[in-house]
Amino acid sequence: MTYTPSEDLIEYADSFNIASYRLVDGSYIIAEEMDCDEENNVLYLDNVVELIINMKSGIVMVKPWLDSEEDDFVRLAGDKIIGATETPIKYKLLYLKYLMAQRLQHAMDSTELESLSKELSYPPVDNPDLNDNYNFDQPLSDIHSQWRKKFKDN
Repeated sequence: MTYTPSEDLIEYADSFNIASYRLVDGSYIIAEEMDCDEENNVLYLDNVVELIINMKSGIVMVKPWLDSEEDDFVRLAGDKIIGATETPIKYKLLYLKYLMAQRLQHAMDSTELESLSKELSYPPVDNPDLNDNYNFDQPLSDIHSQWRKKFKDN
């Protein structure tokens, strides 16, 4: 089943200043860009998540990138960014679904949350159980090393 978002949903997602960043360590993060201190080369980001794409299975997941207090922005040094772009709509929608699920987890029981997660998952996203090939116990340095090796000659 192919999921086609409505024009209203696309317009709503585009109303947020959601950007994607590839960092020098290979991480691909998505966040809402709140402010920029050009003099000090620092970005202030909110709700930062890491995008994980399994190249073999095509499964895309997001997970928290850095724990912070709810009211604090994450400061990202500009010299740690290889590239930045406005987030593609498919990843914006994934990002917004993830944030919504995080906020709802305190208001719903586990059965309701699981049901909602299944309904929102077209195609399956945000569920590590669906991806047998991703090892959450693998050190990030190994993952980044693999990424660098893969794209070394590009």
